[in-house]
Amino acid sequence: EAYNSIIVSNCVFDANKVPAMSCGGKVFDCIFTNNVAASWDGIVNAALLLAVNNSFFYGNESLRGGCTYGGNIRATNCQFINNKSADSKVSYDYGGGAAYNGIYSNCLFRGNYIRTSNRSWYGGAIRGGRAVGCVFDGNRAGDGGATYGTMTINCLFTNNTASTLGSAAYGGSHTNSFYVNNKYTGSNTSGGILYGGVFDGCAFSENSSARYLGYNSKMENSLIVSNTITASGYSIAANGIYVNSTITGNKTVNKAAITGGTYTNTIVIANDNSQADVGGGTHIHTLYNTFTGTPSFDEGSIKTASARFCGNGTKKSGPWSIKASSPARDAGIAVDLFNESSVDIYGNPRIYKTIDIGCSEFIPFSGMVLMVK
Repeated sequence: EAYNSIIVSNCVFDANKVPAMSCGGKVFDCIFTNNVAASWDGIVNAALLLAVNNSFFYGNESLRGGCTYGGNIRATNCQFINNKSADSKVSYDYGGGAAYNGIYSNCLFRGNYIRTSNRSWYGGAIRGGRAVGCVFDGNRAGDGGATYGTMTINCLFTNNTASTLGSAAYGGSHTNSFYVNNKYTGSNTSGGILYGGVFDGCAFSENSSARYLGYNSKMENSLIVSNTITASGYSIAANGIYVNSTITGNKTVNKAAITGGTYTNTIVIANDNSQADVGGGTHIHTLYNTFTGTPSFDEGSIKTASARFCGNGTKKSGPWSIKASSPARDAGIAVDLFNESSVDIYGNPRIYKTIDIGCSEFIPFSGMVLMVK
């Protein structure tokens, strides 16, 4: 039976084995620990709009969505720690170590996972849904160590892992999120920190992968800096679409930093590897230093020894923004993707005079202070 408007507050639910609570209403200041759902979908299942506030979920288990299930969930200021999805079926419909669908704001997802014996394994923390201002730390799964098909805004991803595809994220759309210290040690030829997905205004730093950073992903206004590819013969990116992004200071082994894909208004420079910055792909107004093989550069691409970045975050415009003297300044090409309201990775107008190459737009005397997210 579904209850339309329950109110549950200041309660502790521990070590129960019951059908999921299918309801609408409010749950706040509650603790759910070591519960096991006797049915498929979550410890808390929202048939109607259900607000879950300031609650703590630890060690819970369900076949689909370890703690919460349903698009009607609205969770705020909650913690989801060491929960798991534990299905035993071969099904694309399962997953979500802590949550399956719903909207999550200012929540912590730590150590959630898909049981390793699962036959389907999608989203160590969340499958689907939306996350705003959340932290994903140390989650793991087969596909999408932290998120699978999720929309994220202003989120932090750290220490997440996957055994097959996408240690931090598989698919989904991601805005102004930061990815640091995630790790991929698998052997899938399409594996890496990201698999697919659309990323706008995101930053990637200090991630480590035995394959790629991103495979078939789309990047806009994004910064990829100081990441390491540990296995010989793999690159930061082998394909995908990159627009007004900056790829610098990354390390590969016996491979160029990028080997395929389409790059528009993108800086690819000063990457530490045994071959070159660019080893393939199609380049439209790309700024680069070294290349190998036969990548395609248009006449607007610029070969230069330095992009002339501002530096390490001490400048008002933000780290890895460009100086007034940079060859990337006003050297881009108009992109239909951007309009007068678009912004760069630091929140400055994306279009100032002629668009710049890279993740940042040079704005004289902007006075803005914004560290990498």
